[in-house]
Amino acid sequence: MRNRTLNSFDISDFLRENGVIASNNDIKLLISSYDGDKDGKLDYREFERMVLPHTDALLKDRSLLRPEEFVGMRDKLYEDIEFSLSRLIRDEIDGLKILNYKRQDLKGRYDYSRYECFSECDVLKLRSLQRQDIKEFINKTGEYCGEQDADQIVCRIDKDHDSRITYSEFCDFLDEGEQSQNMSQSLRQST
Repeated sequence: MRNRTLNSFDISDFLRENGVIASNNDIKLLISSYDGDKDGKLDYREFERMVLPHTDALLKDRSLLRPEEFVGMRDKLYEDIEFSLSRLIRDEIDGLKILNYKRQDLKGRYDYSRYECFSECDVLKLRSLQRQDIKEFINKTGEYCGEQDADQIVCRIDKDHDSRITYSEFCDFLDEGEQSQNMSQSLRQST
């Protein structure tokens, strides 16, 4: 993996071999969410960003300090590791789908405003959102959001990897939904 990239076929094959069913659109959504250079594939750093904890530095460091074991091209990881990794990827896809649904729901509200929404979350007026801000805002709306849920949301939206969401990143996240929705509509019209 360090010398190559993962494409949608690699991820689809891995998931299928481990009993996880995911559509091509789900896998494309996953890749596009972590594909920093927009080449349609995940390199090693992008893959790490997807699977490692984002805002829990201690847990991330513990994960990275584990001894590496060589796994050849035709070799498999230990069964429990493959199982856990496939479930983590499945959960990530599910989380992205929920986040996209919530994004569309938010944008469909009659009183929707990017700035007002961001300001409502930015209680301390720091001009950025952190895990705790996201957690408190979602819990205030009556839905449950735990530390891990908030961490995953920050990870998906934070493009510069500083564990906080700026207004610009927030707007980019909202725009991504429009772009993917427009692309889906264009594909449907062309068929």
